[in-house]
Amino acid sequence: MLTLLLASMLTLAFNVQQVKAEETIYIRPDGTVYPSTAPINRVGNVYTFTSDIYEPIVVEADNIVIDGNGYTLQGPGPTGYGFYLSGRSGVTIKNVTVKGWNFGIELASSSGNSIYGNNITNNWPGIEFTSSSSNSISGNNITNNGYGIWLWSSSSNSIAGNNITANYYDGIRLFDSSGNSISGNNITKNNVWGYVGSSILVTATSSDSIAGNNSIAGNNITANDDTGISLGGSSGNSIFGNNITNNEFGIQLSGGSGNSIAGNNITANDVYGIWLASSGNSVAGNNITNNWSGIGIYWSSSDSIAGNNIANNYYGIWLYWSSSNTIYHNNFIDNAEQVYSYTSTNAWDDGYPSGGNYWSDYTGVDANGDGIGDTPYIIDADNSDQYPFVNPWSDTTPPVADAGPDQTVYEDTLMTLDGSGSSDNVVIVSYVWTFVDVAPQTLTGMTPAYTFTTPGIYTVTLDVSDPTGNHATDTVTITVLPLTPENLIQGLIETIDAWNLPYGTENSLTSKLDDALHLLAIGNENGAIHKLMDFMSQIEALRDKKLYSDQADYLVSEAQRIIDLING
Repeated sequence: MLTLLLASMLTLAFNVQQVKAEETIYIRPDGTVYPSTAPINRVGNVYTFTSDIYEPIVVEADNIVIDGNGYTLQGPGPTGYGFYLSGRSGVTIKNVTVKGWNFGIELASSSGNSIYGNNITNNWPGIEFTSSSSNSISGNNITNNGYGIWLWSSSSNSIAGNNITANYYDGIRLFDSSGNSISGNNITKNNVWGYVGSSILVTATSSDSIAGNNSIAGNNITANDDTGISLGGSSGNSIFGNNITNNEFGIQLSGGSGNSIAGNNITANDVYGIWLASSGNSVAGNNITNNWSGIGIYWSSSDSIAGNNIANNYYGIWLYWSSSNTIYHNNFIDNAEQVYSYTSTNAWDDGYPSGGNYWSDYTGVDANGDGIGDTPYIIDADNSDQYPFVNPWSDTTPPVADAGPDQTVYEDTLMTLDGSGSSDNVVIVSYVWTFVDVAPQTLTGMTPAYTFTTPGIYTVTLDVSDPTGNHATDTVTITVLPLTPENLIQGLIETIDAWNLPYGTENSLTSKLDDALHLLAIGNENGAIHKLMDFMSQIEALRDKKLYSDQADYLVSEAQRIIDLING
């Protein structure tokens, strides 16, 4: 009965014209369209709609482009899939309106696909990924769905430059998903039914689940009926450079740890600008103004609150049963009550001469002119700032950029740059990598990935900045070698040497590789392939005995890669 009630509610809410879908359209693995009468024109690997379509489309082919050509994929109501992709890669879906399905676009166990420039409306959800990675959702208009975008157990996806508006629950929901990037989206007026929901929700479904290390950056998150960004049991996420205004809660953290909230504008939210029911997080360099409470900390410890501008809230910071947090180098300006602290004892300064916070209602003097008041700022009997600033604190210390060690990689091989050694006295909010590879290239993020396609020596410059705009740069040299069987074999030998395997194991493996190199040098490619096959057989014999399974997997895959390269 409840299911029928919900279905009827969804039908009314979405106002979808009921249209009967006659059959399913398939794009077969060989590229043919079934049935052949479907209004889709195929030219090579491009499939173009020639009219509106009222049947679901199941994609069974890889490396194709589906161009809606401005037409609509119209569903019969809140049921079934619009587009369904399982185990697919290299598929692009663009320029189509997807309307009136239970799942507008569904990707299962798929990677390397692109969804862009579409209008996705009146579905539940608009887009869903399950166990899918390295896909892109960009430039779409995603409105009036139950959920805008929903990711289950999916990693390393990019959600960028979308308009995500007026969805009934969450604008973007990530369950047990990690390493995703959510950037440059306009996320407004979601949670329109008034239930508990968020413009962006990242959560783990159990304590054993992995839901973290996601990046939420540069989004406009405004006027959502509940929370702007909510993390539940999720760790290691980065929330930076967002505009978060006019929501009920700006940012909520419940459980999890090691999250960074930096360089955001968090203004005019109805309750809390930032709510922490979570320990071991960093809140740095944010502008937190005109909320009921700028920051709320509840039953939490080891949180760092530094370099923030906290002004014109009713409570500057509200603490309840929360101790052992560090709170310094902030500006507390004209809050009705600068601090509310219940059964909480925290550190409010970083000692002398580093100092504490600036308090607009501090009445002490600075007789020696060192910029620090001569008397403490008293909060209550258990809390005081021993070294309050007499003028607003500002950050003039530049960060330290570290682009990582020089690297040698092969052409057409994915590599990762590493700026994790960079540091700042507050926090780094921007990592920008620039270099020339035929044309100028720009990458962002602490550890972006890139594939060089041409051998050569490349100088890559890393520019890091903090919330105040202080910058620093460093360079790293990337040597790109030709992707030849000889180079790959030599790389395998060096890898095995670095593993410090028992001498007999190491020697038996590397001797086969040396033999393969010799055979290639005299032009005996078939002989080299047979040696590599012997090498792979030996690896399987050593698996889980002298070699860990992941080591064996790597060696087998690389050996097969070399064989494929020899075979051309």
